[in-house]
Amino acid sequence: MPYLVVFEAIAPVVEAFSYILLGLGFLLGWSIWNDVIVLVAATNLFGIVMNFTALVIDQLTFARYTSRSDLLKLMLGSVFEQIAYR
Repeated sequence: MPYLVVFEAIAPVVEAFSYILLGLGFLLGWSIWNDVIVLVAATNLFGIVMNFTALVIDQLTFARYTSRSDLLKLMLGSVFEQIAYR
């Protein structure tokens, strides 16, 4: 349990540092636009697939959501989380 708390506390710092390095890389010419776009798209798609997989496993295991609209809202929320929230 303490490891989870530590890593969850460090994650925002690492993410903020990576954004700073990404901006610095663009300003100094260290980053290639095409590679960064592909990397960002791949990581966001991976996160969306992981969320969808968790929803499918949850639905197959517990069947909590009875209407399709609830599942669609959760799926749209997972897409929004990966693109806008993070």
